[in-house]
Amino acid sequence: QNAKDLQCVNLKLLPNENCDKNHNKKVTDVMVCVGEMDGGKDTCVGDSGGPLICDGVLQGITSWGSIPCSKPNAPGIYTKLIKFNSWIKDTMTKNA
Repeated sequence: QNAKDLQCVNLKLLPNENCDKNHNKKVTDVMVCVGEMDGGKDTCVGDSGGPLICDGVLQGITSWGSIPCSKPNAPGIYTKLIKFNSWIKDTMTKNA
């Protein structure tokens, strides 16, 4: 069920190898593995495009994960924004 209000959850940054072991897709260097190995907390369907904020700084964008959500040993996958900083800055400059 979708939440009516914006939600927040504290999750752990994990080695990408943790996600490689538990998803059918390869986790690449432009992705980051985030979640709880015990499950119970995660993003879910409808959260894609939402922010991953670490210490007040936007670090990633919710991308994909397991269904059902919050399964043990299946952390979520986020796009790692630092890999796209140059492209983001160039695009913003060209379209300002």
